[in-house]
Amino acid sequence: MNRLLMVLAVLILSVGLMAPAFSEDGGKKSSSERSSKGEKKKRKKAHSGKITAVNVEKGTVTIEKGSKDKKKSKTFSLPKNVKIKVNKKEGTLADVKIGMTGSVKFESDNTTISGFSAHDYKPKAHKKKKENKEEKEDEAEE
Repeated sequence: MNRLLMVLAVLILSVGLMAPAFSEDGGKKSSSERSSKGEKKKRKKAHSGKITAVNVEKGTVTIEKGSKDKKKSKTFSLPKNVKIKVNKKEGTLADVKIGMTGSVKFESDNTTISGFSAHDYKPKAHKKKKENKEEKEDEAEE
């Protein structure tokens, strides 16, 4: 009887360990990938850069991104119901100014625009600290 239970336990254990080898992916997918039934999760995309044009009447925004040598501009038609944030507050397209940094956010299908935000460009904090340090040094010398 004990021998039969031992053989049965070894058999169950070996089948459990061999099952991933006989799966479609050879046991290489993670459990979360297997549970999604072969569908990969799509990442939501965003397009951000410097705002170079705004047309309130047409509801369009042109954003330029890239380095000096390889700049690319793209114009986006914003849906009428899209949420617009300007400097972290709700706003309208009329509040958006050329030269601001803008970001167009998309739904998971990566074609439907889900949001737009714009903010004023502000220098990095470490530059301000450096300037303040230089001013303090000048004051100390006087």
